[in-house]
Amino acid sequence: LGILPLALSMAYGMNALFNRPDFDEPITLALVQPNIPQTEKWDAQKDREIRATLRELTDAASRIDGIDLIAWPETAVPDFVRTSRDSYDLIRQLTQAGGTPLLVGTMDVAFLESGRIYYNSSMLFGPDGNEMAKYDKQHLVPFGEYVPFAGLLRKFTPLDIDFSHGDGNTLLSVPGRPPFAVLICFEDTVAPLSVNAVRAGARWLINQTNDAWFDPSAQSEQHLAHAVFRCVENRVPMARCCNTGVTSIIDAFGFIRRNLDVRTKGFTIGELHPRPKNIEATFYTRHGSAFGKVAVIAGATALFVLRSRNRKTKRTGSENG
Repeated sequence: LGILPLALSMAYGMNALFNRPDFDEPITLALVQPNIPQTEKWDAQKDREIRATLRELTDAASRIDGIDLIAWPETAVPDFVRTSRDSYDLIRQLTQAGGTPLLVGTMDVAFLESGRIYYNSSMLFGPDGNEMAKYDKQHLVPFGEYVPFAGLLRKFTPLDIDFSHGDGNTLLSVPGRPPFAVLICFEDTVAPLSVNAVRAGARWLINQTNDAWFDPSAQSEQHLAHAVFRCVENRVPMARCCNTGVTSIIDAFGFIRRNLDVRTKGFTIGELHPRPKNIEATFYTRHGSAFGKVAVIAGATALFVLRSRNRKTKRTGSENG
């Protein structure tokens, strides 16, 4: 009985791998890995150097024919694109010169009557240099992007501002290509976000992250391992564009293609095949963690029944004794 569930899982997995449906025509991506150390990323003295690195790598990538989208990692620019003339001019120059849409990881700010609201965002710029769409990160890092119970804990942290979470999934697309959704930073470890994105119509995913926080530990590889599950659960491919690694492409069946070493400066060109529109959604996409919840309830019920019987047996034995 213990081996049966494992055997059935392996049989189902082998059947899925050996009977793959035809996927859509490939999308060609250029993923830029600038390799900016975390100690330099927010150093104002390094702003010009960071932009020069982004320009150099993006210029080189845009010279390759057939690129559908160029992507930068999470918070690639060292400031707020919406309020930075230097960063905005850089993006306009690169997109207009290369004629290729550019997905930019950046901080963003909204000016409201109540004050400023800050976001960790992903902005899609078209070939004309204008903003086409924007996604704001939904799942924020406590003590990294906001302080919980700020009135009590703010004095114990270096954060003087809090980021706000986005309202929901945003579908982005480049001309003539299927829509996709963005996952920022560790959002690819949060399964419901990917499920909601695919339910909303995303046919492939892209994760923009800055794992320089973890260097030189193994946590970048562990982060990549989580992303594989999001692809397999929803049968969609994912591109990962990282600051220092692991930049890669994962197909809809969990196979990883990586062409860049971690903690190296460069870019990689890769293809992914979006999920066809007519393929039925997976069980996990349709029902989420329903199986796990049922298993927990069934297990708890069984333990309760066995515990109750055990107590009843002991009580009966005591009375007979």
